[in-house]
Amino acid sequence: MDQMPWQALVFQSLPEGIIITALGLGLLGYYPPFKYVVAIGMINSLFSFFLIRRLPLPFGVHTLIHLCLLVLLIKIIVKKINWWHGVTVVLLSTALLGLAESILIPILLKLSGLTIDQVLRDVWLRVVFPLPHEAVLGILAYFIWRKRISLPGFGTSVRGKGDVGPHD
Repeated sequence: MDQMPWQALVFQSLPEGIIITALGLGLLGYYPPFKYVVAIGMINSLFSFFLIRRLPLPFGVHTLIHLCLLVLLIKIIVKKINWWHGVTVVLLSTALLGLAESILIPILLKLSGLTIDQVLRDVWLRVVFPLPHEAVLGILAYFIWRKRISLPGFGTSVRGKGDVGPHD
């Protein structure tokens, strides 16, 4: 598998891990202390960088391991979440990440005239290219957490700081 440079870990993977964790949890109405969200994002990104991405596995297996680890971390750290909600958090946030990437990366490639190979070969382009979709998802996550918005059937309309989730 492609080896991620440390700059991509620090400036792309770590923020992305925190953002998708916050986004998924918020959409399901879980608002644990934000330090838990940061811990989940950091641990998941570090495991991915130092272990998962270095395993000699076929394409796609790394992603499955990464997603399973994320579910496990959410379940362990956000204790009051059930397994199905943990899986839903991960699948929902990953789908939104994929959607944002699939819309914005081709636009950026077209506007810049670069190819994806050129971006992946240059350390700093690799960091800069995900910033627009991460910014969009980060703003969305912030808005969801700020307004305590969740999908219908999950959460409550208003939750206070430190509240964990819909089934406390």
